[in-house]
Amino acid sequence: MLLKFKQPVVIVTITLFSLLSVQAQKAFDLSSVNYTNMNNNQLQLLFQEASSNGYNYDDILKAAEAQGLSEEEITKLESRFNLANTRASKNSNVPDQESRLRDTNYDDLNKEKTEGSKTKSDIFGLDVFKGNSLLTFQSNLNIPTPVGYILGSGDKLFIDVYGQSEAYYQIEISPEGTIILENFGPIHLSGLTVKNATKRIENRLSKVYLGIKGDKKNTFVNVSVGKSRTIKVNIVGEVDVPGSYTLSAFNTVYNALYIAGGITENATLRDIKVYRNNKLISKVDIYKYLTEGDASADVALENNDLILVKPYTNRVTLKGAVKTKGRFELLKNESLQDLLNYASGFNEEAYTKTIKVKRVSDGEHIVADINKDQFEIFTPKSGDVFQVDKVLDRYKNRVIVNGAVYRPGVYAITQGLGIKDLLAKTEGLKQDALLTSANIIRTNEDLSTSSISFNLGDVLSGKDQDILLQKEDVVTILSKNEIKQDDYVEVAGAVNQPGVYTYSKGMKVSDLILKAKGFSKNASETRIEI
Repeated sequence: MLLKFKQPVVIVTITLFSLLSVQAQKAFDLSSVNYTNMNNNQLQLLFQEASSNGYNYDDILKAAEAQGLSEEEITKLESRFNLANTRASKNSNVPDQESRLRDTNYDDLNKEKTEGSKTKSDIFGLDVFKGNSLLTFQSNLNIPTPVGYILGSGDKLFIDVYGQSEAYYQIEISPEGTIILENFGPIHLSGLTVKNATKRIENRLSKVYLGIKGDKKNTFVNVSVGKSRTIKVNIVGEVDVPGSYTLSAFNTVYNALYIAGGITENATLRDIKVYRNNKLISKVDIYKYLTEGDASADVALENNDLILVKPYTNRVTLKGAVKTKGRFELLKNESLQDLLNYASGFNEEAYTKTIKVKRVSDGEHIVADINKDQFEIFTPKSGDVFQVDKVLDRYKNRVIVNGAVYRPGVYAITQGLGIKDLLAKTEGLKQDALLTSANIIRTNEDLSTSSISFNLGDVLSGKDQDILLQKEDVVTILSKNEIKQDDYVEVAGAVNQPGVYTYSKGMKVSDLILKAKGFSKNASETRIEI
């Protein structure tokens, strides 16, 4: 317990420094310095005084050795100087007191946290406590004291009185749950929040500091937790490193699961239970946190709490055209629609009218189709595998134009769209376009294809009727530069499909007639001009 007013602090510090300055002048005769009874701050001041006289750290140790100190004493002195220097650096802004930053190594873990596998699991939410991502639940003790934090034995408090009157206290709550301030007597704080504890301390201090109360308050009190007490928490079941852990009382369920290395692949993420004094106080559903941001079940832990992680009971697999694929754990009354919600829904390529399911039944696999109107009433069973297919790779209103046009590519078909209108959309023919022949590849109802050759120049001039296009037609406009005289042959006249065809060595006239789908009805088979 410390009570220091502003002016006395200066006086005490100067007196102590003056005393140590005298000792520092004799520091090189270490046999006369009883350093074992000096606190760490005194050792630090001693070192500073020696430094001001031109001596360094090694000089002090050599002087100690020259005075006949044993090797063990030298080692002890060296260790204490190192410790004093470290603490002095941390506490430079709070003389004779501990730093108000909480030590991040405060948690005395009995077991080392195991590193999680760097391979991401396909189980939704499993990696959240493994430390494999930027999301981490590692303890951070240098945060404002949580609003709901309950004070208890072992908590170290900083009490600041400021304003018209100034004072500072640093005190630890006793095993009986009280603090004892000089001239104020014991104050029971165990079981109170920091806010309520502040009110109780204010009531007691107002007997001396009259400015704390009244209409014209000019003195104020601030209470903060400098170092929280330690608690023992038992973590059992499907965690990587089950056991008993000594933690800061600032830790929550999520922190504890992280410290235990995360949960195993067989663990439930939907029904983690926390017991206190043999009573269930919280049921943790990690999915609520991951999908809704609801961390209300992440309660602060207390001494002897038990965290129980049981195996999962109902896990299914979701594949295909969804935003989050993988294995998901479902509760008893959850539906296929709930599963889709956890997966963030369908992606842009999904066929949403039907989902396929594969299920094990009576020792064999069965498959079923689940229609859209059944999503909310279909109850998945553990082991089910759901498949969301993609839409078909075809279009309702697409035509494609290739070749000697300025803008080849995909165009939307509208009612009555013909060759003339399509070429207008492409901004016209290139100068090298072959006008004597063009081709359309058409997809039939049975998905077979047929080829339609036509005289492009006659269609554009109006001599031949415009050809109406159908969905999935592929129109090819040939280029003169692409056709070589010895590579192509052209057939025109009374054949079923006049046009330009690829020439192959040894080709006969009869072969070309076959490529053109034979003679038309009015053809003269006895007269062919080449």
